[in-house]
Amino acid sequence: MKFLGIIPARGGSKGVKKKNIRLVNNKPLIGYTIEAAQKSKLLTNFLVTTDSDEIIEVVKKYNCNFQKRTSENAQDKTPIEPVLFEVLDNLEENYDIIILLQPTAPARTAKDIDNVIQ
Repeated sequence: MKFLGIIPARGGSKGVKKKNIRLVNNKPLIGYTIEAAQKSKLLTNFLVTTDSDEIIEVVKKYNCNFQKRTSENAQDKTPIEPVLFEVLDNLEENYDIIILLQPTAPARTAKDIDNVIQ
């Protein structure tokens, strides 16, 4: 089976400005999720979906794939489902299972990801 991790990281956070790239212990918040996905033994692939060029620049430093999200799917009240469908519609390969990896959960580890998959 093929497992895809999707990390949604919108740039227009209202509560905490630029929260996904804000430093936590000298590392961008999104970096914790990317590193956990990179260390996962079971994820086939993963990527970040974002509308923000600033987030893309951070993601590139982690050698992480990304998709630029449409502005329609980057609004405050946009539900997650259209964001996920947008990613899936733009992929060239198919996956059996999609794992949503919120960047605001820095304590999640690669082992946690693999346990969910198992």
